[in-house]
Amino acid sequence: MKYIPLTEEQKAKVNPYHIITDRDTFDEAILMIGKKVVKLSNRPFKSELKVNTATGVVRNPNTHLWALTFVEDESVVDVKQLRIE
Repeated sequence: MKYIPLTEEQKAKVNPYHIITDRDTFDEAILMIGKKVVKLSNRPFKSELKVNTATGVVRNPNTHLWALTFVEDESVVDVKQLRIE
C-alpha cells in the first residue's frame, strides 16, 4: 500500500498534531498488518473480542486518520487507539 497524504479538506477537520504525525502513523499501521492488536482502552471490538487480527490500512471515513481493518469483524479503528498484543 502506498502512503497518500491528507487532502486540504481533511486537514481542516483534524488536529494539527495528527497532520504532523500522519506519515509515521501510516508506517506504524503497515507494521501492524497480520498482527494481533488490542485497543488501548481495553474495550472489545465489534466482534466482542478483546484481540483482533489486523488485515488492512484505510483512512477512517469519520476521523480522516489512518485506521486498521480486521479479520474478525467489519470495524475500522484508528491506529492511535491500538497496540500490538
